[in-house]
Amino acid sequence: MGGMEVVGVGLTVAGAFLNAKNQRLQGRAQRNALQYKAQQQRAQAEYVNIQEKTAEAGQRDTLATSLEQISALQAGRGVGMASPTVGAINENIVDRAERDIASNKLTFEAKKDALRSGAQLAEQEGELAVKAGDRAAFATMLGAGSQLFNLYNYGRAQRSIL
Repeated sequence: MGGMEVVGVGLTVAGAFLNAKNQRLQGRAQRNALQYKAQQQRAQAEYVNIQEKTAEAGQRDTLATSLEQISALQAGRGVGMASPTVGAINENIVDRAERDIASNKLTFEAKKDALRSGAQLAEQEGELAVKAGDRAAFATMLGAGSQLFNLYNYGRAQRSIL
């Protein structure tokens, strides 16, 4: 094997090694970016959780205020709390408010579920990116090995002809 052949082999090995290392690093960098995305989505889900609790507390405060105002109006008109009409009105208002609260709760739960699922998916994509980078690096090294094997066989063939 001549001097230029040795240089060629060295460059082939070095190039393959650097390419393989870069592929592995790219997979890990992609995973890190996706893990950050997952963290952001989990933080957003927690924020939605806080929004849900705040909205429910506000709705319950509004319900209490409405019931108090109705009671004050009824008392001002001389309608007793034991009146069947008062009970029906209050029950209707409470039922409607509870349905609204439950509906909002479902909406917030759907948002939180979507964010949590997105976070889980991002983490899975990150792990797949690492595996893809590792496999690409392995394939690069196999390709370099194949090139070296071909160079070796070519050199043997040249020597046997001479």
